Amino acid sequence: MLTALLTMLLVFSHVETTTTTCPAPTNVQADPIEDGFILDWDNCLCSSFDSYKLQYYRHEDSYTSSVYSTGSSTYTFSNLPNGTYDISVWIDCGTEVGEAIVIEDLVVD
Repeated sequence: MLTALLTMLLVFSHVETTTTTCPAPTNVQADPIEDGFILDWDNCLCSSFDSYKLQYYRHEDSYTSSVYSTGSSTYTFSNLPNGTYDISVWIDCGTEVGEAIVIEDLVVD
């Protein structure tokens, strides 16, 4: 019994974990405009930066937008229908992507 337990502990201690070197965006903020939002965040100083990616979800009709790509640390969503939105922003480092930052319950009315 003790041998089996020690074997299990050794197996679990050798489990490999993967970490990402592509960071999440920092200081992401959304400012409302008449028909949407202006988003901005700190520039990525990562060496393998490719682009920023953004996507929104509208609660009222469960609509998920296509993914938008930009090289700038600001992006404007405009001409949005009235509704409540969640907006995701993440960094694409080419071979991997960073964790998405989600700003929830933004309202266009």
